[in-house]
Amino acid sequence: MSQLFNFSTAIPNPNDLLDLAYSENPILDTLEVVAVFGVPLPQPEPPKTHQFQLGDIVTQGQQYGVITSLNETDRPITITWDGSSDAEPDSFAYTLDEIRFFKISILSQFVPLRTLVELPKNATIQFSNANLVKLDRTNVFLLEEVTERHLIIRSLDQRYCFPRELFPGRLFACAVDIPISFQP
Repeated sequence: MSQLFNFSTAIPNPNDLLDLAYSENPILDTLEVVAVFGVPLPQPEPPKTHQFQLGDIVTQGQQYGVITSLNETDRPITITWDGSSDAEPDSFAYTLDEIRFFKISILSQFVPLRTLVELPKNATIQFSNANLVKLDRTNVFLLEEVTERHLIIRSLDQRYCFPRELFPGRLFACAVDIPISFQP
């Protein structure tokens, strides 16, 4: 079973966007992005004592959760674990040693053909052919390919190749395969 972890409520039915992942891979020209204007770009972060970020999806065995709080305390990482359909989710604060002991790990959120990203309204993108495109609304794209230096995203009619340092988008949703437990 696939579960869509939605990080925005701007689109009424984001599950429809997963159709991009299962649609035929159209033969689209890939437009190389060389500049982005009008929106803030990601800044390098100072070194941290751990690799966790707010909103990261984590797993421990067959359990899934989300990092819901990061604090400067002896238990710096709070995880809200997904509950069963008839129970509320549970939140627990962990030390870094407990995270290692329980083998809690971050799920990659930039998984090709499983991740949707959004480009913000008013972003102006310049391509290697000198053409410019200004986005008049927030646009959602499927993450098609990830390399060390680039992210390639596509919609049904467009494909863009962004250098990582110029990617103005943010994570919109990611599909995670959740195991289905057998109940006799």
